[in-house]
Amino acid sequence: MALVVSNAEEPSFNFRGVNRRGIGFATCEDSPGVCLSSSSSGPDCCNKQCVDIKSHPLHCGGCGMACAFAQGCCKGMCVNVLSDAENCGGCGVKCESGGACKFGMCSYA
Repeated sequence: MALVVSNAEEPSFNFRGVNRRGIGFATCEDSPGVCLSSSSSGPDCCNKQCVDIKSHPLHCGGCGMACAFAQGCCKGMCVNVLSDAENCGGCGVKCESGGACKFGMCSYA
């Protein structure tokens, strides 16, 4: 019994970037409204990713504006969370009056 193999070409359709229903995934570059959905990680589109430029350390205040080491992105500005008394250890963590921020902790000595 001989086995017959077809010489048919493989389909040229590539399934990469397509969900199981055959619909392509939307990127924020193609559809900016994607970033406004409730399941989005942020309202701003940077490098085809939804981000929040008010808090994202790689896109702080704008796309591609990365904060330096030991800095956090607080309200769209890079701040040193190890020494900033208004953002001590994290955004919005304020040291009480007279307290200094050292190594991300408020000191009251």
